[in-house]
Amino acid sequence: MKKKIIIILIIALIVSGGVIGYDLLKISVNEANKIALENDQYLEIDNLNLQAAAIDYDNALRNAKISSKYSYSGEMTSYYTPFMQETNLNLTKMSNEKNMKLIEKQVLSLSYDYYINKGNYESSLKSYQKAVDDYNSAKKDSETTALEIMQYEYSMKALKINSDIQEATFSQTKNELFKLLNDEQVADVTAIVIKNPYDIDFNQVWTTATDYNSDLYSKKRNKEAQEILFSIVKKYYKEDTSNYISALANKEKAKLDYDSQIESLKVKIINDIENLKTKYDYVELEMLNNSIKKNDYDIAKSQYDNGFISLDSLDSKKSALDASDTQLIQKKRTYILALKDFEIYTGFTY
Repeated sequence: MKKKIIIILIIALIVSGGVIGYDLLKISVNEANKIALENDQYLEIDNLNLQAAAIDYDNALRNAKISSKYSYSGEMTSYYTPFMQETNLNLTKMSNEKNMKLIEKQVLSLSYDYYINKGNYESSLKSYQKAVDDYNSAKKDSETTALEIMQYEYSMKALKINSDIQEATFSQTKNELFKLLNDEQVADVTAIVIKNPYDIDFNQVWTTATDYNSDLYSKKRNKEAQEILFSIVKKYYKEDTSNYISALANKEKAKLDYDSQIESLKVKIINDIENLKTKYDYVELEMLNNSIKKNDYDIAKSQYDNGFISLDSLDSKKSALDASDTQLIQKKRTYILALKDFEIYTGFTY
């Protein structure tokens, strides 16, 4: 008999949507990042690629020691090849670090999605349940016309479709989090402190970015590599040969590419900082709106408790507050992910 009662209660909870109230285990963002990085098998491949690049560089250095320094091929082996293998090794390290930061971004993205999609599903389920109640009440009311009953039914079915869509989206997010963290847990992104980007100093970012940005590093090393190559070519080829002219052209082009990349990076950093400020302003604006909605709800709750307004009026204020809560999380998500992209591109941690 007790088993039957328990089963009935579980079914009732599922039907009423009570189960949606259960949360995944909240863990810190740092804990989630650690778990995700440990679980990602692609990082093992990245490490293998790094080992291969290190071996290639060691081999290049070894060959450089035993190679002749008095021939074109000997100088290429002694100077140009080791330089290129060192470049490849460092770019591989940069790529691996970027991949780890992308995993951290995925942790943030999915964790924010969890809270957003959970809120959307709960809201849609609540709307559907109210529509079911309204439809059933309308059918029992003898004064309700057949057309009105059809309208109630239409609204109920439309809200059911929306609720099913929101449930599927929420379930998908939970499944993706499970694959990422190998357990029913979520990073507690609600604990993240939203810092003011107006304090970001361009010069500090620029200093970091010039050492960190892989695109700039690649262009810089290519410029230096073409200079090394040209210095070797001009020893063994005359100025009127295609080898000399081609090497000179590549050297000049590499310098232009590097200079252009510097300007592009400056512009992007400036634009990104301004975009961060805009996204932060939207967060602050929604925080103000959220405070207004919470104040409205608190007043309505007091009025309802004292019998001045109906339950429908109170529910309306609660729905507005819930919508603002979800909107605030979305705005924070947009800002925090943009800040993470900024870190991935510049290496600047704020």
